Parts: sequence; C-alpha cells; structure tokens
Amino acid sequence: MSSGEQKHNKNDIYVFLKRSFFGVLSYYDKTSGKGIVKSELMIFNTTDSGDFYLTMKKPMSKFGNLSDNSNVTIMIYKEEERLRDISRIFVNGEARIITDLDGEDAEKGFELIGQKSPVIKHLVHEKGDREKYTLVHVKAKLINFISLEEIMNGEDPTILARK
Repeated sequence: MSSGEQKHNKNDIYVFLKRSFFGVLSYYDKTSGKGIVKSELMIFNTTDSGDFYLTMKKPMSKFGNLSDNSNVTIMIYKEEERLRDISRIFVNGEARIITDLDGEDAEKGFELIGQKSPVIKHLVHEKGDREKYTLVHVKAKLINFISLEEIMNGEDPTILARK
C-alpha cells in the first residue's frame, strides 16, 4: 500500500485496524435470484500488506456467492470515548471464500483472527470446528480512513492504494 501527502500515515491506519474487532463485509449476491447487496458482520484481522481475513460462525453453504462478483467493501467503525475520536474505514477489494479450511491460506487467516479472538482460536485450532465458519480473504485495493472530526471539518479522507 502506498499513500500520498495525507493527514494520516499507513501506521496510524494499521493501528486503528489492529484495535478494531468487527467489520461489515458487503457484497453483491445473485444466488437469491433477486441480485441483492448482502452485508455480514464478521470478526477480522489484517496483514501489513493489506490482506484482510474475515470470519463468522456461518457455514459456507449459507453464505452468499462471491464468485459472480468478487468486488466487496468492508466498513470498519470503532467507537471511542470522545466523539471526535471516532473513525471509520472503508476497504474496497477483491474477495474469495476460502474453501480449503485445512490449507495454508486458511491457517494464516484463522491464526490472524485468533490473535484478536481467543474463542475463535480455541474453536478452530483446538476443537476443530472450522466447518462451522466461513472464512473470507480480501485483497484490499483501496483503504479510505477518516475520523468524525475530519468529516465535520470538511476534510478529505486519507487513502491508501495498493500498487
């Protein structure tokens, strides 16, 4: 990821991401026959290179289809004690559901998420309940970060774009 002359640097954004727990993954799903946008609240973590892993306790068979359109948005919001410190991130990227839950990519994703959630770590590593979860890998193309204070002041967001 790279950034131009902006208010926040890459480290500020990744600190925010590491402190946040949930993200809302939104995607276009044709499987219902109606072609609707679905949103799922998921636990997430990210790598320093801009890869996001998200999971939720919902079997893949009940999750929408990302193969028709892999373009997704993740909205991450973190409430703070002071109103002006509230921030949000939009991540635009390409997603895929990890179907091999015993493969290398799944190991990496569950390990990252396990750093934030000891419960997930226990259930997927020690108990072996991986099939009860959907694991999604998103390669971020664009990360858009802004605080509420900056929004109220009419400032532009900080944008990181993957090269």
